[in-house]
Amino acid sequence: MCESIYRNRYGEDRLQRRILLRKKQGTPLWGVELRERMMVATDLHLAIERNEFELYYQPQVELASGEIVGLEALIRWNHPTRGLLLPSVFIPIAETTGTTGL
Repeated sequence: MCESIYRNRYGEDRLQRRILLRKKQGTPLWGVELRERMMVATDLHLAIERNEFELYYQPQVELASGEIVGLEALIRWNHPTRGLLLPSVFIPIAETTGTTGL
C-alpha cells in the first residue's frame, strides 16, 4: 500500500512540475499534444490519397523446426517529412477520427 501511495504521489508531483513549467512558458498543458494529433489526423487523410501506406509481411517461424508457419501483415506509414511511422502513432488517431472505415 505504501508503494502505491508513493507512486501516485510521485506521479502527481511530476504532473504538477509539468503544469508549472508549461504555465511558465505560456504553453497550454495539452495544447502541444492536441496540435500534434490534429496534424497527424490531417496528414492521415492525405496519406490515403497519396498511397503513403506500405504493407510488410513478417514470417512467423516455429522455433523448434525453423519452419515458416504463417505470415503477419504489418502496415507502416511512409510520411513524406517524418519518415516511416509505426502503427502506434497513427492507428489510434485513425480509429478516433473514423479514418479506418475508408
